[in-house]
Parts: sequence; C-alpha cells; structure tokens
Amino acid sequence: MYKPVYSFKAAFEGAPEAIRLNQSICAFPLIEVQHGGEILLAESRRNVSCAIRFSEPAASPEAERQLCKLIRHFIPSHPDEGIMPIMVKKLSLEDRGWFSDRLEKFNNYKLSPENARKKMSKVFNMACSSLEACRSLDDDRRIHRVTARVPDIFASPLRLKVVLQNMFRECGWSPGKPVLVWVKGARIISRFLVEKIFSRPEQRELEVTLVARHQSQDRLVRAFAYGGIGWKRFVNVWLMLGKLPTSADPLYETVVRMTLFDNLYPGSLGNTILDGVYCKRSFTPVVERPHVTGEQLRSLVLTVGRKKITLTGEQQKAVLQGCAGYPVVGIPANFGSGKTLVAAVMAALSRKER
Repeated sequence: MYKPVYSFKAAFEGAPEAIRLNQSICAFPLIEVQHGGEILLAESRRNVSCAIRFSEPAASPEAERQLCKLIRHFIPSHPDEGIMPIMVKKLSLEDRGWFSDRLEKFNNYKLSPENARKKMSKVFNMACSSLEACRSLDDDRRIHRVTARVPDIFASPLRLKVVLQNMFRECGWSPGKPVLVWVKGARIISRFLVEKIFSRPEQRELEVTLVARHQSQDRLVRAFAYGGIGWKRFVNVWLMLGKLPTSADPLYETVVRMTLFDNLYPGSLGNTILDGVYCKRSFTPVVERPHVTGEQLRSLVLTVGRKKITLTGEQQKAVLQGCAGYPVVGIPANFGSGKTLVAAVMAALSRKER
C-alpha cells in the first residue's frame, strides 16, 4: 500500500537540533528518504539576525530602552526557521563514490590526505550534530495550559506543581531541563527548571515539579499574589519545555566550531595518528613513556585517603598498554572498572620519570 511522505526530520552540520523539512525545499521525492539513514547536501543561508518590527514608535526614549530589554524574553513562533536551508538535494555521484571508498580501503586519503581531511572534518561535524539531535528528537514541543499549584508562595526558590495531560512518556521532561512559563496577567515570560517528575502512564499524565530561576523569583511572587487564594495558591499558567543552553554541552560546541585537522604538519603526533589509522600503517612507539614492567605494577600499592589500593590484573594490562609509547590507545571499560585510577597511575608514573 502506497503511503505518501509529507515531511521528514534531518540534522545538519553545526545545528544541534533536528528540523522538519517538506517537499518545497527538497530537490528529490521525499519517498526516497522514508527509511532514513541518508546523507544529504544542503545549501545553507547566510548567518542572519532575528528582527522584530513594531507598528508604532516608542512613546519616549525611556520606553524604547525598556522595550529593548523586554525583547529578550520574547519567544519566536517558528524557531526552526532560523536554521532552515534554502535547498536540500542528494549527493552527487562523485560524493557517493567518496563515501563508498571511505567505507572500504579509503584510497582517497592516500591520494590526497589534505582534501580527505577537509571532507572528514565536515563529516565528523555532521555526525556530532546527528548524535546531539537524537537526544532531543522526541522532546515535547507543545504549549500546555494548566492550573499550577504553588505549595508555598513565600518559599525561596519558588516551586510549581503541574500535571501534564496526554503524556504517554517523559518526552524530554527530565530534571534540569529549562521550562518557559507565562503566568496569566504577567508581562513577561518566567524561567524555571524541572526539579523532579512522576509519570502515570495508565492515566497518561506526567506530574512535574518546577523550581524558579533566581531572576524570576520577585515578579512571580507579585503575579501569584494577585492570582491565587490562600497559602496554597492555584494559578493558570502556560508552559513549554525549553532548550538546554549552549553551556550545557560545551564539548559539542567546541567540536563543531573548531576546524579539525588544521595545523597537522608532517612528523607531528596528530599527523602520525591519522596516517596510521587511515593509511593502515603499523604503529611504532613515537611517544616517550616511562618504562614500566608487569612486576612493578603487581607490587605497586597506592594510598588514597589512608586506604591502600592495588591494581587488578586488567588494570595492570591497561597501564602497561598506556605506557607503551603508542600515539593512540583505546581502553574499553565498563562503569566502575577503574578508568580514573588507571589514568591517575599513568600520570603519576610519568611525573616520577621526569
């Protein structure tokens, strides 16, 4: 049975959230990408700022300054349009050949390492953006109108308890997530954080406790004072799950903003690593590391907080591998297996050698 495809979501290089695309900006039938996993090419827009136009001029210079302060609290109606590409198309035959070669022997790297690294940098950027977008792919984007309960209007920080309806699962509502809240009658949006949640899947309800940010505390008390009755006040609010700030994941921002593989000169450690991985060259020790034997590690006793610690057999092997002098060392380990301890021992041995 034929099922038409009207839109799909895609993650783009440098953008941490997936956006929805329709046929109007795609140069191919959407049915061709219905199974996902397709690498596409997008023609992006120039970086532009967001402008707000008002129909009437400000009454005074002071009113204009006040308006400029209030603008930062406005919520855009269609935030995805800020990163919407001009046109999306499929890869050319040349690009498809490059990716096919990358999955096999990667001869393109041997022929032109510089060009291969430039393309790899963009591919790695895209992969990081895709992973980041998957984290928020199913986040709740609806605006909920609910009656919130204020347990104590004089508490600091202020808390709200709300019950969201038609919630089959958490959909991004988790502790630490930002939430935008507008109290009926308030002039501007207030900012909260999710403190805790309790899911009731049978009733399709999600009970959420929100805690106010410090800068929203005073105006919220004033708004609730006029909108509720008694010590436990009930107020009508509109709320929406917000987006995590850039500082919440500094590693992603660092990776996507930097130009990878620049300044990798012949003979440098980074150049040796890339050539060894992608040219299939065998590694030889190129880094000076302290000479460590298995006998030394077996008799090694560490004192941490008056507690004596000895390395397990697997940890000893990891330290030996890390001190072997190779440019790349991968040590797969589970949670609680002692990765931090292994790194500390390697650092201590290196320090002792110097």
